[in-house]
Amino acid sequence: MTVVDARSWKSVTGGKPSGKIRHYSTFDFSEMHIITESETENHQLLNENRSFLVRKYKSYLKRMAICEKIALTFFLNLLFWAKRPGA
Repeated sequence: MTVVDARSWKSVTGGKPSGKIRHYSTFDFSEMHIITESETENHQLLNENRSFLVRKYKSYLKRMAICEKIALTFFLNLLFWAKRPGA
């Protein structure tokens, strides 16, 4: 938990930093979420990883579709040749 002296922060009412402590002696950051530079880098890395995984999954689906077509053609040929009269 980070606690900062209120004199270093802008007053809620005046909007300018003042030397007087108006309302609180400390400011508590525990309830606030501050995005840091490393966090934005992490978000960029996550987005890059996500797009990489999506590309990999799409290429996987394409390969699976090709394999299914080959397998279907193979088994249909087997059925055709097995059901031929005189075979």
